[in-house]
Amino acid sequence: MLIAKADPICARTNVKLSSTTVKSNQELARVLPQVAAYERAEAAELSNLVPPASMASDWNQIVIGIRIFSEDTEKAATNLQSGNSATASGLYKAAKKVQDQLAVIAKRNGFKQCGTIA
Repeated sequence: MLIAKADPICARTNVKLSSTTVKSNQELARVLPQVAAYERAEAAELSNLVPPASMASDWNQIVIGIRIFSEDTEKAATNLQSGNSATASGLYKAAKKVQDQLAVIAKRNGFKQCGTIA
């Protein structure tokens, strides 16, 4: 039941993210705040879903991880816009690592869209 409700939410976010192209640091600075907003909205919507008891811990990690990813992405954008590309790169790498870990947890629980990194 949770997967049937959550995967469509993640699919909408994945479509938005996959339609985003970046060819320069300027474009990245412009796009990252929107990426963060998409992820923040996804986390908010997913947090309203109630997991079965057997999945509660993993589900909590997924939702919190998406929030952390959106926060780190937003911070990376701010640093990039300020010309601090080294800090921005570190933050984005940390965010990507969180997202990769969440994908493993999501796939382990049977999610298809929530385990996909767009």
